[in-house]
Amino acid sequence: MFKKLKIKHDKLKLSDLNNTLLLLTIIFLIISSYFLNNIWLAIIIYLFIYDLYIHSKNKITSFLTYISGILLIAFLFLNLTNLNILQFNFNKYLFLTLKILLVLDYIIIILKEIKNKKIKYLKGKKKKYTFKELRKRKIDSLKKRNKVLIDNYLEEENINLKSNYAKLINDNLDYLTKNDLENYIQIEYLRFYKNKNNNKSFDRFGVFFLSIHVIILLLCLLVR
Repeated sequence: MFKKLKIKHDKLKLSDLNNTLLLLTIIFLIISSYFLNNIWLAIIIYLFIYDLYIHSKNKITSFLTYISGILLIAFLFLNLTNLNILQFNFNKYLFLTLKILLVLDYIIIILKEIKNKKIKYLKGKKKKYTFKELRKRKIDSLKKRNKVLIDNYLEEENINLKSNYAKLINDNLDYLTKNDLENYIQIEYLRFYKNKNNNKSFDRFGVFFLSIHVIILLLCLLVR
């Protein structure tokens, strides 16, 4: 049973969720952190963010996640031992710093997932292109490719380049390129709409993910 749950858990990806829903969860977590005053709820939130971090690692999130963990342990230790060494309320500011780091960590994780999503854009070598930009760029490469194919065909068949047959074939270059471009765009649009349909805001995973944030918010409001 546990093994099946782990397999399902490992298959879940934030990139499968709609951007609007991901941004909505940021708002939920910010509000939750504002009302958060319980160390045990902070541990639950940290473990939740840590689980997301495991699937979305980078240098910044690694730093924030581990620093948050250290502050969490430090606050828990000070809270349990009741060491009032300093005159001002050190625990209060330590807990505030912890909450800020947790929120920053979560925001960066979510924004990283949104940035990496391939829904409305196709990746180029140096930048991302919209379909309109892609269409303009692709026609030149297709035309060059077809020109090479035509030249190779004429050379292999020993066809006179000044003959009417060679002229007819070259005249069809634009027509062939246009057909190839339309086929290419149709394939990419099918992929686009498939990704768009698979990226619904409120599928089961979306509802489950949003429910976690709602539960965390309610706990932060009720458990003080």
